[in-house]
Amino acid sequence: MKGDMKLVNTADIEGTLSTVTYARTPVGTIDYEAYEGLDAKIIVNKLEINVKIIKARKRFGHLDLLVIPTSGTGEVWVERKNIKINNDPALKAKPAVEVSTHKSTEKTTAEITLEMVQEFLAKQNIPSDKE
Repeated sequence: MKGDMKLVNTADIEGTLSTVTYARTPVGTIDYEAYEGLDAKIIVNKLEINVKIIKARKRFGHLDLLVIPTSGTGEVWVERKNIKINNDPALKAKPAVEVSTHKSTEKTTAEITLEMVQEFLAKQNIPSDKE
């Protein structure tokens, strides 16, 4: 599942707009798998329901979590903003993003000159501004 789309934040069922953070992979996309198996609570009209998250998805810019009650039956998709997650993976330290560079690429980039570009353009029959 792709996690590159921006997620939106809207008011919860009580009309409160609060900041929601999301678990992310090392490359910055939403980490859907980080939510699977976590315990959480849904609060509806002052009633707290203990649930377990079994799946996550992106729907129209919102992160939805499929939950089942820890006691009872059924399942329901709940928007992330309407659920309190125990040990929220979004609050854990974010892994560092590793960026590696290839030495030959650095060297090649550093050695390209204006003359080389003009020669390439001439071979492609592309006029150069400097000619």
